[in-house]
Amino acid sequence: MNQIILSLGLGFLMMSCGFAVSPDDKPEEQRDLHKDFADHHTAKISLDYYGIYEGVLPCADCDGIKTVIHLWPENRYHKMSTYLGKGDNAIFEAEGNFSWEESGNVILLDVDGQEGRYFVGENFILLMGQLDEPVYSSLDEFYKLYKRSDNH
Repeated sequence: MNQIILSLGLGFLMMSCGFAVSPDDKPEEQRDLHKDFADHHTAKISLDYYGIYEGVLPCADCDGIKTVIHLWPENRYHKMSTYLGKGDNAIFEAEGNFSWEESGNVILLDVDGQEGRYFVGENFILLMGQLDEPVYSSLDEFYKLYKRSDNH
């Protein structure tokens, strides 16, 4: 009796291993469907990114740049920057429309003719450099603006 149970268990184990299908073994149309699905999982359609983000960004000749960015529906934004420890702490403001890069994970703000690029993550936006990828290094925490929980 024990041999029958052992044989059945071993048989089921072998069957489950034998029917594993790797992505390359799937028909081409199923692989393309999976690729299309993966391409549609972006910050633009998957995250609740509207709200107020704030933090202090690095500054070469001051104590930091206190930055507050409010993202609204209809792709509108308002940005306030204050250079800390320099001058009279004047607030510089800009507002307008933002757009999305093709990837659906990076927004573009046009501020005084210069394009600010921000990677959109879960409850943060990350200021990006000139490269096409976010700056993932030990310094990336200094370039993040965190979403306020109260959004007021």
